[in-house]
Amino acid sequence: MKKILLIFLIPFMINESKAQGVCDSTYMACDSLSIDSAFISQTNNLYWLMFEVTVNYQQLYAPTFVLCTSSDTLQFVDTSMGFFGIGGPSTTTLHYVFQDFNFPIGYEIAGEIVVDNSNNSNNNCTMPFSITVNELTVTEEAHLENSVEIFPNPANDQLVVKLKNENDEIIKIQLFNLAGIKQSIYFFDNTINLSGIIPGYYTLHLELSNGQSIIQKIIKE
Repeated sequence: MKKILLIFLIPFMINESKAQGVCDSTYMACDSLSIDSAFISQTNNLYWLMFEVTVNYQQLYAPTFVLCTSSDTLQFVDTSMGFFGIGGPSTTTLHYVFQDFNFPIGYEIAGEIVVDNSNNSNNNCTMPFSITVNELTVTEEAHLENSVEIFPNPANDQLVVKLKNENDEIIKIQLFNLAGIKQSIYFFDNTINLSGIIPGYYTLHLELSNGQSIIQKIIKE
């Protein structure tokens, strides 16, 4: 039993150490990336620190966005979010789950997002942020009534995404688990194949041609 535990714990410790090393380093400010908005959201009794990041022109291969906060009291489930590839211009949504959220109204959360480009030829860079805890944003309700239908939810092997405006188009669709890890999905003819996804809670991120970014809570049965 001890040997099995070591197999699982060692990779976690390595990843945590790597993220801390990135946070402790100093990099230049990003010139092709920018944080458009930062806010705190409550979804399914969990609290998330959300970022909408715009990639302007740079083509990034397998970047990792590492959350570095200026306070040690801020604890998250996972501080790293990796992507297979990102090309601009496009908007990417980053979300980090608080381990515990007990911050009063007016509390300031500050730090920076470090873009770890060790998998490509670009230099690592940072994007500073500062956000004040105030009224929470329930992101999964935003824009859904007038723009998109997502059903059934809870879902089994298939999830249908139907745009209400025929002139709109889905330009990016991503599924993340509650630890912020991107899931491998297949999207065709307005249907997402969830057969390879284990049961649990997820967030579906949609980017539409009209500029809207939609985040919807999904339950896989």
